[in-house]
Amino acid sequence: LPTNHSDDSIFRVPSPRGELVRCLNSIDQVIKLFQASDFAFLQLEWQEKVEYFNLLMKKLATLSSIHYQNHNTILTRYVVEQARLSVPFIKLLRILLDKLSRTTSNRVALTLDTELNSSKLETLKQTPASIYSEFLDHTSSFQDLIRDTSEWMRGRPQRLSSEVDSFLFLLALYIIPPSAKIDDSPLQSDFKAWLCEWRRLWQTASNRWRHAIRFPQN
Repeated sequence: LPTNHSDDSIFRVPSPRGELVRCLNSIDQVIKLFQASDFAFLQLEWQEKVEYFNLLMKKLATLSSIHYQNHNTILTRYVVEQARLSVPFIKLLRILLDKLSRTTSNRVALTLDTELNSSKLETLKQTPASIYSEFLDHTSSFQDLIRDTSEWMRGRPQRLSSEVDSFLFLLALYIIPPSAKIDDSPLQSDFKAWLCEWRRLWQTASNRWRHAIRFPQN
């Protein structure tokens, strides 16, 4: 006897509306997949920079404690002071990038805004590398102070702060925290509030550095 499949949904010819809904759902899934991939890629980049900043911390620790036998007392004090003033920046950058790259373990699921274009995505990727490069130059310059000048040193806090502010602006604009998640700490539950607090600490350290970055006179 012939079997009537007219009531089975798998044998029905999909309606145009049903096809449209299916296509839209597929597109949504693809978009979510690409968003997750982009953010996961950024997290890998950021976590790599955390390791770089860890190495910088070791260099700064050496600079802040070493005694330069071949330099005068004024120069030695200057190197030690500048190395110590640089430490809070490295710590803050490590905290920021580590938080961004470990959101799943911290129960703070972040994602990318759909309005984020490829140019802004590249900026989010490259800015931490640029900041690291600036600090690497800053740390290396202590080992050859003759080539450094007071003008260049004095401009460094402003250059770094400008890059950091641009990076924070993009994070606040395009990195989306979950509105429904609740955490024990207010700063953990409100990502933008956490960024504001982080920026306040950065500005405090930057102001101290800016006032103390006078090149010593022999």
